[in-house]
Amino acid sequence: MSHLQQIYDVDIKLLRLFMAIVRCGGFSSAQNQLNMSQSTISHQMSQLEERLGLVLCQRGRGGFSLTREGKAVFSATERLLAAVETFRQEVGTITHVLSGDLSIGVVDNTITDRSLPLTTAIREFRKLGGDVNIHITVDSPEHLIADVVQGKLHLAIGLFPVAHSGLNHTPLYREKHCLYCASSHPFYHETPSLYDLAECPAVLRSYMYDNDQKYIGNGTRNAYANNIEALVTLILTGSYIGFLPEHYARKWLENGELKVLHPDTCVRYSTFDMVTARKQPDTLVLKQFVQLFRSLLNQHHPSPQNSCAAG
Repeated sequence: MSHLQQIYDVDIKLLRLFMAIVRCGGFSSAQNQLNMSQSTISHQMSQLEERLGLVLCQRGRGGFSLTREGKAVFSATERLLAAVETFRQEVGTITHVLSGDLSIGVVDNTITDRSLPLTTAIREFRKLGGDVNIHITVDSPEHLIADVVQGKLHLAIGLFPVAHSGLNHTPLYREKHCLYCASSHPFYHETPSLYDLAECPAVLRSYMYDNDQKYIGNGTRNAYANNIEALVTLILTGSYIGFLPEHYARKWLENGELKVLHPDTCVRYSTFDMVTARKQPDTLVLKQFVQLFRSLLNQHHPSPQNSCAAG
């Protein structure tokens, strides 16, 4: 029987510890994040299980795993802590104090994209003061969308070709993608026809599959990737051609490891969007960050970009 008649600060603390253990995959893996010894973590988990009257996890030689009750408590804890955070931010909005968490998701390998002022926005946002914990998640477009829908992220930035009914999609700017082959590929020293490109083995992006297949991947023996690093890895083998963001491919292009194929014809422009949940509270933290980010973005892109569609 549960002994948890009321929730106190100590319970919130223990539930946060439980969340960290689950996300790290076990007691030993959570030591560094929690800055605790394994024995201390084990003791505090026992306290939580005693408070709840439940066994939350199995730990031992078989490894770490959640019990059925542990999985249910984990889901309930996610909702509870999200509600606490929402309350904290809404109070901050009322009192005009920046406080709480700001969780941002972004697609991989955007650090070389000078069109995206994310690092500058975070730096300038911190200058506003307050007590805001910033969390950055780098993941595939599919996972970022899911995390925004589930309330795990306040906003996400990336290529999201399919609009989601529960999200606000705000176009930001267009990213240029060119078609590349590696120096060891037969096309490197040739000028292939568009038919040759279409029939050549290619790397297709799972989240841009339809767009890619307008030019490449009509033959056989294709490869598939869900992130940019996987794409360039496969292209550099010399076995495939594929599309890459121009900013990301630049270093390999300059040292001769990559070549652009049909630069005047095989070019794609994809719209970068910012997505937020429609039912998400308009907190001061989120409002201030988005406003700052959009202001910096307008400095990079002074001409309106909102009307551009994915190419």
